[in-house]
Parts: sequence; structure tokens; C-alpha cells
Amino acid sequence: MRQATAPWLIVFEGFGDVCSLTEELVGALMQILPMLRDFNMYSVGCFYPDDKYGLSNNPLVASLNKDDLVLLFGGRYAEQKCTDLPVDYARVVAEGAFDRFLMKYRGKFYSNLMPCEEIEIAAANPEEASIFG
Repeated sequence: MRQATAPWLIVFEGFGDVCSLTEELVGALMQILPMLRDFNMYSVGCFYPDDKYGLSNNPLVASLNKDDLVLLFGGRYAEQKCTDLPVDYARVVAEGAFDRFLMKYRGKFYSNLMPCEEIEIAAANPEEASIFG
């Protein structure tokens, strides 16, 4: 199956919101998430600084996170209760830039920067100018 298909990556942007779904939906996801690999599909849960309640003991997180993969955005890592942090990252208390994040993969932490570019405003086309202007 994996050789005949292209891999998919499913990103849960705010996994804390997913964890607060109804028990029926959470139960369904707990059954589906571990089976995704058999179909060459992978999933990632993202946690934000506002996810202050402890998600590390949530059964849905455990079913998603078999490889111990976590993405942490926005600084203030010590306030996030998603995973245990090394001392260097636990000391970060300031709000960080949202193009930076911390990734935990197979038990090791990596600080990363998303490739965000500046927005360029295209030159105005006189043909598209408003007639009401």
C-alpha cells in the first residue's frame, strides 16, 4: 500500500480544540488515528500557548502521539502542559514570534523557523482601477 500511494500529512492546527470534542467523536478518532499509517497517512497535533490545561494525559493525545512528535508554537513553552520540556526551553516565558516553533521528535527537541516571506504588493493594474475611486 505504501509503495503504491503518496503519503498524506494531516495537521490538527489546534489539537486542544480537537481534544474537547464530544466523547463519541473523540472515541472514533482514537480508533482511526492509529490505523492511518497502514494507509500511508500521518497526523500531527499542534498546541498553542493558550492550551494551558494538561493535555499530556489526554487519551486522544496518546493515540495520536505514538512517535512522541509534538509541535509547540509561540513561545511561553513552560505554560504548555503538552509535554515535558528540557530546562532551556522551560525557561522561555516571553511570547515568541509565531514563525518560530519547537518540535519534539523521537524524544529530542528542535527549534525551527517556518519559511515565512514578506507580503509583496503587486503593482496596480490601471485596467482594474475602481470607477468609483
